[in-house]
Amino acid sequence: MKKYVLLILVIAGLGLLLSGCVNLTQSVLRVAFVNDYSGSMSSSAISHMETAVKTFIGYMQANDRGEYLAFGGNIKNESGGFVAPSVLVGDVKGTGINGSATKLYDAIYQGLSDLSAQPAGYVKALIVMTDGYDNASSHTANDVINYAKSLKIPIFTIGLGSVNTSVLQNMANQTGGKYYHAANSSDLLAIYRSLIKAVTGRLYLY
Repeated sequence: MKKYVLLILVIAGLGLLLSGCVNLTQSVLRVAFVNDYSGSMSSSAISHMETAVKTFIGYMQANDRGEYLAFGGNIKNESGGFVAPSVLVGDVKGTGINGSATKLYDAIYQGLSDLSAQPAGYVKALIVMTDGYDNASSHTANDVINYAKSLKIPIFTIGLGSVNTSVLQNMANQTGGKYYHAANSSDLLAIYRSLIKAVTGRLYLY
């Protein structure tokens, strides 16, 4: 009998390895992606960014939900709200974005507001990727930090290339998130794969 029990455990373990994910928590994720489509973003950087976000979405579970906010001189909710991963992956784009300015703080503030409207009991997080400075928002970095802290929602920041590192680091540190720096856009894939574990607390094997 013991041999049969051991065999079952081994088979179950192989199944988890093959699936690529061992879920350490039953908490369900609500995540807002806030991504920079301003004019300083090259087509290559945008392509790498979108591929990296889609990779993150690929590790989300069926009952997780996310929204995709694209920003430049304006802000657009490409997903129209929080949707299932299978739908969200098709909303990773930045159509009709004004590239002449950057409303970084306003976009983050909107993402936080959207997350605050989601029911309690979920793991909530905001992930923002930018390659530049804010030059058009009505909100400030402190507004964003204070709002996130009041909601207890961590902000995970990703700076691409030459950025205002101190602001992005402070935003992450003050809200319980984490700051990542990508020297090149090709580094984004590894960062987003690391983020899925940092945000959810789940163990992924890849």
